[in-house]
Amino acid sequence: MMAVAILLMLWPSSRPIGSGFLFVGAVLAMQSLIPGIYSIISARSPTVNGMTPFIFGLLRFLRVPVSYSQNTLFFRTMRELYEIQTTWAAIGLLPALLIVAGGVAAIFFYFENVWRKVVHLVVTVGIYVVVRYVFLLVFFLYVMYFVGYDEEASKTYIFWNPVSIGISFLPFAFIIHRFFHPREKPVSAVILENLSLGPRQRVAGVLLCTGAFLLTASFGFHDPGTLKKGRFVIDEKHSEWTVTTKRYDTKWYGSESGYNYYCMAEYLAHHYSLKRNLETITSEMLDSCDVLMVKVPTNSYSKEEIEAIVAFVKKGGGLFLIGDHTNVFGSSVYLNPIASRFGFKFRYDCLFDIERVFEQVYNHSRVLPHPIVQRMPPFLFAVSCSIEPNSFFPGRVILAGGLKKLDIDYSVSNFYPQVVDRLGMWFGNFHQAIAPRYGRGRVVGFTDSPVYSHFSAFYPGKPEFLLGTADWLNRENRFPWVNRLLLIISLCCFLLSAYILPRRSANNFGFISFALVGAIFSASLAILLFGAINRSTYKLPRPVSELTGVVFEQGHCDYDLPLTGFTREPGQSYEIFFQWVLRLGYYPFAVPDIEESIERGDLVVLINPVSDFTAREIDALERFVFQGGRLLVADRVENGSDASRKLLERFDIFADKGLVADASPAYEPSSQMSWDLGDAFELRGGKPLLFTERAVPVMTFADHGEGLVLALSFSDAFNDAGMGFTEGVLPDRRLLHHYHLQFAIIKGLIEGNPREALINADKL
Repeated sequence: MMAVAILLMLWPSSRPIGSGFLFVGAVLAMQSLIPGIYSIISARSPTVNGMTPFIFGLLRFLRVPVSYSQNTLFFRTMRELYEIQTTWAAIGLLPALLIVAGGVAAIFFYFENVWRKVVHLVVTVGIYVVVRYVFLLVFFLYVMYFVGYDEEASKTYIFWNPVSIGISFLPFAFIIHRFFHPREKPVSAVILENLSLGPRQRVAGVLLCTGAFLLTASFGFHDPGTLKKGRFVIDEKHSEWTVTTKRYDTKWYGSESGYNYYCMAEYLAHHYSLKRNLETITSEMLDSCDVLMVKVPTNSYSKEEIEAIVAFVKKGGGLFLIGDHTNVFGSSVYLNPIASRFGFKFRYDCLFDIERVFEQVYNHSRVLPHPIVQRMPPFLFAVSCSIEPNSFFPGRVILAGGLKKLDIDYSVSNFYPQVVDRLGMWFGNFHQAIAPRYGRGRVVGFTDSPVYSHFSAFYPGKPEFLLGTADWLNRENRFPWVNRLLLIISLCCFLLSAYILPRRSANNFGFISFALVGAIFSASLAILLFGAINRSTYKLPRPVSELTGVVFEQGHCDYDLPLTGFTREPGQSYEIFFQWVLRLGYYPFAVPDIEESIERGDLVVLINPVSDFTAREIDALERFVFQGGRLLVADRVENGSDASRKLLERFDIFADKGLVADASPAYEPSSQMSWDLGDAFELRGGKPLLFTERAVPVMTFADHGEGLVLALSFSDAFNDAGMGFTEGVLPDRRLLHHYHLQFAIIKGLIEGNPREALINADKL
């Protein structure tokens, strides 16, 4: 926009339009810097402790019943005792900074006494922010007087609701209009009418653009490091939760089987050498290790073990620390003596999305994301804690906004607080994963251990984050000094540019306009360049041993998985069916389209297809099967689409939805085993496997080239309602028999013997 503006300014007739474009572009350029700066400040230290005593004094002056202790304000009412700490988010720092940034641009355009006006603006905004915050506190107390005593309502949303924030800053526009009177003709237009840049201004402009490029590079450059041997060790000595030592199979059920890391560890073992440590950690043990994983410890580490870990990292080792919400099982107490040596701590809290409690979805930044997350799709958190870094630049990996946090509640066994909005809760930006460097080694701290339990570990984002972290930690720092050097040189460029620039030149505004365009271009070039370098340097590792992928296609199908939030209808959710694939030693993945399904899967699963497949997609699936792939098509009577019928015809399997039968029970003829499966429709062709009592085939398979296709018409039998509603269920004999039908279908397809697997289903 600013480049277009400068071109328009070259023609006298278009200068008024160009001046407007230039002004809007300058405002947007200034404001674009603010969210990043704000997130760094607020995530490092959310509270503004120095302001709280002043706020207390104002409230007492207004006769508000308030007390003050340890940087906390206390309000006693008939309903309850409210407490609040002053935070950057609560005082509205982000909108205030956006106003200042836009105001500074406006002052440069419309005023002559620039610096005096800038000071006036900053002071005015500062006073307004304080007055606004006091007003919101008083307004909150006033509103709460009208809430019934028995109601569970808290109006804390007035501090973060966009509408209330907008309304609360609206009076500031009238204040600005009252005290700031711009010229009728912008200063910018007067100066740019006779613009010419001198030699010193040109040199200063080059330095400014160079500084912008190097400053961006200092944040975008990630040391490619030196790859290590990939020897991973998971510490089991200090953790009795999320163990990796007990196999997840077809015989172990219940809640504890879900809260287990066995499959995550095995998946990692397909990419790297992996061992479990059951002994005391020593320097000698770590000599044969490249990356150490410490997950949700339930026992403390000795001083000697901590020193061994610190020395290991300093010499080039990688350390992956996985914490959990609210210091559950004492995990943060046991992690923090280690984490604090690397500049951060796990807080004793839990984080929630402001609008969607328990359904926080993280999307990484498109501008220079950390290499760990650059290939990560949207990531659904369970409930994490937050990280408190000791510096403003701790190695940001996941810095999420729009969150609110609740502190630990010691009155319950898992320390989990009641999830209600409270006046004193912090909200805004929080670190959920960081990656500081230490010596030649690297550390990653992550805050949400349940996402790698069996009920979550292989939904989109989880495998990518795990492998991205593993690749990052499996490197020894080679150029740890480069980022700091780039930052120092960029600051020198800025200072030298300011020194060279003439102090009282009439053309300095024109210089700033051109230089700002150049700086934006330089920064954008650095973003593109270093983003490409990071993508080419850091790639997700490929498996080094055979890994069987069972891919659930989403784009054409009508079923739910908890990808961006909870599934709502058990009859529509296939969460248990998805998870049970892990019990067979295979790995389930959910993908958006046929192309990725074929690329990633040994077995492609299509559940209740509702969107027609294109001829190209059908051809691709046929080639996939012909070359040895496996295809499972599961449909139901209620599905009015012909998508599955058209696809199956390519494999000489014919679906007749006009012939509906009660498949309860459905029989396997040779063994006379039966299952209660509900309604189903006829499937002709292929080699039938299951029949109704009236000999209507409802499950069949067909050989096609080197591969297999299996079709069934009772998919509702495998939704969550048919599978026991929850993955933590302890199945009775009937339900266990039902599970073994799924195991027989999946295993029979993968191993190429569906009939034999079905006959021996209960032995799997």
